[in-house]
Amino acid sequence: MKEPECREIYREAFSDPDTAFEDALFQHCFRYVKTVEEAGKVVSMLFALPCVIRTGNTETDAVYVYAVATRKSERGKGYMHRLFEEIKREYKTFFLVPARKELIGFYRTCGLFEFEASNYETGQARVLPKGGFAELVKESKPAKKERFSAMGFTETPLALEGLYFPCRME
Repeated sequence: MKEPECREIYREAFSDPDTAFEDALFQHCFRYVKTVEEAGKVVSMLFALPCVIRTGNTETDAVYVYAVATRKSERGKGYMHRLFEEIKREYKTFFLVPARKELIGFYRTCGLFEFEASNYETGQARVLPKGGFAELVKESKPAKKERFSAMGFTETPLALEGLYFPCRME
């Protein structure tokens, strides 16, 4: 995998002026990047950040899918669908927070369902970051308290509605 190419895609998709956050993201979490390559070049990527979803006394391994992006010149070719199929084969539970509401329809075509989450405690389920994701969260700025739409996939009977996700990164 080529980190410089992934950084290019990240910058093109998110135009994030916070280079300190970008550096921390790639430093702590690059090992969690999944990519699609065509002709030896990365065309699509996402981070599959490890976490646990705790509901009462039950813990379920999951991933937070972050920075979902395809090069503008390569969009509409099914690359992201391929990545989501790979994620579904590898993980029984994952979720993401769409960067824009307009993406919800696209994520539905990838087999995800919509639910409400928040960065303050409202329900029984909560996210606990692991590994490099936990390190990244320690360096992230706290977000304002809010509820937001999230998208998820689970093969287990896990209720994600009201998920407490204190580490939303923007």
